[in-house]
Amino acid sequence: MGSGRDVWAVTACESGEQIPYVVAVPVEATDAQLLSFARDAQTRGEMLGSPKRKGPMRVLREKMPRKGVGSLTDGVDDLFIEEWTSEVYFLRESVYGLTTYHHVRDWILTPAYSARIRAVDPFEPQFELWKRGASVVSTWGPLGDGVAVFVK
Repeated sequence: MGSGRDVWAVTACESGEQIPYVVAVPVEATDAQLLSFARDAQTRGEMLGSPKRKGPMRVLREKMPRKGVGSLTDGVDDLFIEEWTSEVYFLRESVYGLTTYHHVRDWILTPAYSARIRAVDPFEPQFELWKRGASVVSTWGPLGDGVAVFVK
């Protein structure tokens, strides 16, 4: 590849099989830019029924912990499941395998959903964050109530 960086990595699935996936080569971004995408993701999620998150919104340039974090777009995730067609159902795992990041998968599959979801395009800001090596989540517990953008 032109940059000399690998664009593939390998992870093991539950069966132990080695699965390659696309690695995002992050685009540089300021905290202000990352927060703008995070606010946009929150607003679009709320338009489709995700609960409004309380507390501060902040950028944390560290690895995201496994506990005390959750999807910023809970209601939207459920709405997508309700609208699965057989085509989307069969494409979900294949598309997920490209990046192993569910919001990228859902952004790619957005055109297959209803006009209501397509009009809001709820996962576009999260795709933009992924391109910058970041992801946005709601936080609680030791991290406090709020929203955090974690940057790898």
